[in-house]
Amino acid sequence: MARRTAEEAARTRAAIVASARTRFVERGFASATTTEIAAAAGCSQSALFHHFPDKKALFEAVVVELLATYDAEVRAAALAEREPLAIVLAGCRRSLELAADPDWMRVVAIDAPSVLDEEQLRRIDATMGRATTRLGLQLLRDTGELDAATDLEALTTVVYGSLTEAAFDLARRTEAADPDRVIAVIARLLAAHRSPG
Repeated sequence: MARRTAEEAARTRAAIVASARTRFVERGFASATTTEIAAAAGCSQSALFHHFPDKKALFEAVVVELLATYDAEVRAAALAEREPLAIVLAGCRRSLELAADPDWMRVVAIDAPSVLDEEQLRRIDATMGRATTRLGLQLLRDTGELDAATDLEALTTVVYGSLTEAAFDLARRTEAADPDRVIAVIARLLAAHRSPG
């Protein structure tokens, strides 16, 4: 019986997060209400608040789920390649492609910076996008593509920061929003850190 209750709770939570994602994308954080989110999820508002203490916590769950899904797609695109450099660049390209997704644009690019504080965003980044970027760069160093003396933490900051800013440029549709140009610059940056052997 307890197992069934846990499964039901997990299903309810998933339905709430899915409903919230839809409402946050359609209407934005400020305009979406917990009443309509609960109704669309097929549960009561008290059930929603049983899983999430407030709308901000629910929004954070949506951001985490959205970014986790995208991070998995980035890793899958990377792993479709065989050569270490191609693996890293394929992951970078997929992350930029995902930035054009309307859900990412609305939830992550527009609302997240004003709804979540910087520490929350950094914590989320540290376990997903940034971690995946570092993993790719570690692969390059481990296979001798990068100089063994390369400061991986600093290089991760530069590459991931570049991808993040490029993603925001894509969301804003600025002139710099060209994935090919960004990937070319990252490739040149990595080439500058190639192992001399």
